[in-house]
Amino acid sequence: MNSLEKILSFKPDLIYPAHGALVKNPIDHVTYYINHRNQREAQIMSTLKDNSEKAMTSMELVKIIYSVSVILKLNVLIQPDTLYMWFASALIILSYLK
Repeated sequence: MNSLEKILSFKPDLIYPAHGALVKNPIDHVTYYINHRNQREAQIMSTLKDNSEKAMTSMELVKIIYSVSVILKLNVLIQPDTLYMWFASALIILSYLK
């Protein structure tokens, strides 16, 4: 997050990422990403608070947090176990918890 805030402080017109396409609207792009990460952190904290009576693994958190996101975005229930990105999501959650 610090590096994203630093990018915003430079007020760039373009960003040339290490991978992916040229970012032509970097302020909007980075601001969106910061907001998204903050929302995800709030989801993690809310899930931990709502389940404070039990210990949870990162994968259990993923199944709760990301299944809700998938349901809201696609209006369907997709089991997290069937999607290969859930492992990466668990690693992201672990990084928040450190």
